[in-house]
Amino acid sequence: LESRVTMLSPAVGRMLIEGGRDFGLARGWDAFSRIAPPEAVRLAERLFADPAPLVSLLRSLPQTLLHGDLKLANIAIEPGGRLCLLDWALVCHGPAAVDLAWFLAVNSSRVGVPLPAVVDRYIAERTDASSAERWRREHDAFMLCGLLLYGWGKALDAESGPGAELRWWCDGAVSAAESLNEFR
Repeated sequence: LESRVTMLSPAVGRMLIEGGRDFGLARGWDAFSRIAPPEAVRLAERLFADPAPLVSLLRSLPQTLLHGDLKLANIAIEPGGRLCLLDWALVCHGPAAVDLAWFLAVNSSRVGVPLPAVVDRYIAERTDASSAERWRREHDAFMLCGLLLYGWGKALDAESGPGAELRWWCDGAVSAAESLNEFR
């Protein structure tokens, strides 16, 4: 889990540039540090320096098999409606919040529904009175993972257009960190 949530860090971005494989990661984190709310920048820096609080939160949640790179490009629907997931190179074990964060962050422009509505629907489908507290923790984990995994991409998007989605991820992650014991 630690490797998964830090695999797109600013340090990795710099390493990729040194290796001649730049795809915008370092540039995205530079943009993030300039345009994201300062409290979100500090939170991301803190978690990249020490991901233990986030990893502890993730380990406290129900675990399942994760695809690791869940995005529309890795999904196929066969005739008859059978769902096929492709490209299992990043498979790991952890809470669904990790795959959900990646899926929504990477595919938000293609989902066609505002992200808060998608999350509300996900909550409605998975939550009953006995699981409300667990879902709150999963939601917090989802927001924190989304910020670390794709804050860089949302910052690049915000540089060339509206920054509402970057703000949504930042505000959600900061709020999550404020509400969790692991972050106090």
